[in-house]
Amino acid sequence: MSRHVSALALFSAAALVAPATPATADVAASDVWANQVAMLRALGGRMSATLESDGTTTNVRGIDASFALPMGVGTANLTTSDIVLIENGDGTVTMRYPAAMDIAMGFSIAEFGDGSLAMRMTGPGYDMLASGDPGDVSYSYDVAEIAIELVGLDLSGPGFSPADMQALADANLAGTIRTAGNRGTMRIREGDLVTMSFDGTVDSQDFDFAYTTPDGLASTQSGSTGEVGFAAEVAIPANGVGLMALPQALRDGLSLSLQSRVADNVSNQEVKLGDQLFSSSRTVTALTDATVAADADGLRIDGTAEGYSLEMQNPMLVPLPVRLAASRISAAMEMPLLASDKPQPFVFRIGFGGLVIDESLWGLVDPAGVLPRDPADANLDLSGRIGTSVDLVDFEKLAELEATGEVPFSIHALDIADLLLRAVGAELTGSGAFTFDMNDLATFGGMPAPTGKLDLRLVGGNALLDKLVAMGLIPEDEAMGARMMMGLFARPGDGEDTLETTIEVDGATGAVSANGQRLQ
Repeated sequence: MSRHVSALALFSAAALVAPATPATADVAASDVWANQVAMLRALGGRMSATLESDGTTTNVRGIDASFALPMGVGTANLTTSDIVLIENGDGTVTMRYPAAMDIAMGFSIAEFGDGSLAMRMTGPGYDMLASGDPGDVSYSYDVAEIAIELVGLDLSGPGFSPADMQALADANLAGTIRTAGNRGTMRIREGDLVTMSFDGTVDSQDFDFAYTTPDGLASTQSGSTGEVGFAAEVAIPANGVGLMALPQALRDGLSLSLQSRVADNVSNQEVKLGDQLFSSSRTVTALTDATVAADADGLRIDGTAEGYSLEMQNPMLVPLPVRLAASRISAAMEMPLLASDKPQPFVFRIGFGGLVIDESLWGLVDPAGVLPRDPADANLDLSGRIGTSVDLVDFEKLAELEATGEVPFSIHALDIADLLLRAVGAELTGSGAFTFDMNDLATFGGMPAPTGKLDLRLVGGNALLDKLVAMGLIPEDEAMGARMMMGLFARPGDGEDTLETTIEVDGATGAVSANGQRLQ
């Protein structure tokens, strides 16, 4: 809602749109409206509106975009105030939005009830310029400021009791999203696939939301960001996509690509009962980068956060505030979505760097300061190949497999490119690779027989045991047993207090060994 909010774009997360070079051909108001309707149809919706033309001006009234919910559950719809299409005489069309636009998002669910969320978008009013060819229209906008305010939420029907509806009326729901410096471009290309692409920036944005329950529990949330940059491109079969038909849609060309970059993100939350604090939290992230892509080749997600900090309180659980910070947090995942007769690649990575825990929390477990307080680092980098027996977006088939306990995928290869855990003066690192024989489920008790090795290196392990004993967290006899086990399965490495081990598995014989010593 903070990007640009047209009747169609609001319902589709600000219209999944994309950069485009200015077109030189001509479009009329009817071409622009048909282009918007084509986008909505591809998103699985239907458009109802009345167009009243008077020369070069077309008023679009009674805008109502409706959608059927999956599996016949019900319907959802979005309505907005009227807009105006103005033909400029140079082959372009201005889409004019009012300074105050009413927006309502509703739903109707069989045997449950109806609901409607009413909002109002206010600002100076703004124009969006459309240009290009019929069926290939580019749009641009530049809006100084927009505010979207929650007006009300109404519920009715057999699924809601009078007490539910009264509680909602007494909740004093309130919320506003404000953005400044909204600039961007959009392009919608029609064909067998409707392609929607978009990029833009927002100079800053903030929000606040609050409600109170009948028993006096008050919740408030607020937040803000600096500059936000975003881009997206989506290709959807022209006749629409249903949630239960995603496998075929992906094979027909459905694809999604999103990128975002957010600076100076701050979020606050507080829950109180009268003057008593139940919980509160504050998170700050200096910079967040994220990409998401999905198509017939699979799902790909990659994200990093820099300059992250968290402060939270929950007096009922922890007597002190919890404060921590990390210089960097990252995560990535790649996985197939469609079935294949050949194993397909996957990736899973997660890590953090420079994790620092506040001294007050350290004091609960180590008041004497025995353990080093150095920033902690961790990383796990896995990849490999998995077999997929069914489409992982075929939700009906997945539900059938869940009922039988059957797993929809199988692992064929696993590479451990990096394993790192560095904390409290010790460091564990490792790497390795394994293959799995899917035809041998007997040698390892039902697990596909693995073949490969894992190299591990531990630095500072004995010193850490000494500290844990000194703190009274581990009895001396248990520490002695741990040292004997490390001495049995590991060999001294280069450097002081360094142990190394190589664990090898032979799937053909079932042998497991550490440093050549047979364990199984």
